[in-house]
Amino acid sequence: MATVCPGAILHGHEVSAPPSPADPLRIALRFTIPHFLVHAGNIEVVPLQLVRFPELPKIAASPARQFPVFFDYLFSESFDLRLLLPPARTPKSLPTGQTIEGAGLKASTSYEAAEAEGRKVVVVRRSLICSRREIPAAEYPELLQFLAALAEEESRAVTLQAGS
Repeated sequence: MATVCPGAILHGHEVSAPPSPADPLRIALRFTIPHFLVHAGNIEVVPLQLVRFPELPKIAASPARQFPVFFDYLFSESFDLRLLLPPARTPKSLPTGQTIEGAGLKASTSYEAAEAEGRKVVVVRRSLICSRREIPAAEYPELLQFLAALAEEESRAVTLQAGS
């Protein structure tokens, strides 16, 4: 947990084996992060940087690339983050979902408000699909644009307000 979020306290985890070889492996982590809510004056902000793909930005370390980018295999990753909000707080507004495509990669994000355990929950669903193992050097600028758009999407936050 320390690599995902320093200071996080793991309460439990659950690994569900896929029913068939074509189905995904499911892992559920339950944790809390003390002092995760950011106060800016009388505004409360919940950053959503937990929901990210940390390995992708490393590809863009070089501003110019002369060789193709290779992935070991095609992949598809998706996850749902269920963020239990503090008592008596509701999201003021949620960011709009977005789909980003470029250079053989496709990422999508959606946000929704729900209720669980008598409290409001923000659900963030993210997915990333790699449809090509090789991205030619000629498409590197397109890959950089994709990664910049993905970084912007991952930097969004939710503003909270008092409510029931």
